[in-house]
Amino acid sequence: MNMKKNLLKLAVLFLAPAVMSLTNTAFAYDSINDYNQAMSQNKTIALEFSNDRCPTCKKAAPVIAGVMPQYASKVKFISLTTDVRDNVKIFYKYHVPAIPTIVLINTRTGATKLVTHNVCVRADSLRMELDNFLRTNPQ
Repeated sequence: MNMKKNLLKLAVLFLAPAVMSLTNTAFAYDSINDYNQAMSQNKTIALEFSNDRCPTCKKAAPVIAGVMPQYASKVKFISLTTDVRDNVKIFYKYHVPAIPTIVLINTRTGATKLVTHNVCVRADSLRMELDNFLRTNPQ
């Protein structure tokens, strides 16, 4: 089990920089179209709000990237920058208090849960929030 954990840690260390270097900014953001398309599917969405000037967002990016593969079959991860006007409308729709924040959305029932910045920077806490939401809001 320790070997598995160590391999996962190594994967996060090597994958996170690759994910973060996909664009000229620190993050690879999705578009409003990705959000709209995901909302029409029968899958839980983890909608992350951040921007590349936010120090806590930079700290959360590799944590989120490391958690994503474990939930890929159950959760669609969407990352929106708060620097785009259309994205800010969605930011306000979910009453996001600060960045980084992840809004967990059950597209079937409309249930939502905010996962705030203090959880986004800790993989164990983020996994716990995802597991709890998936358990209490099955698709």
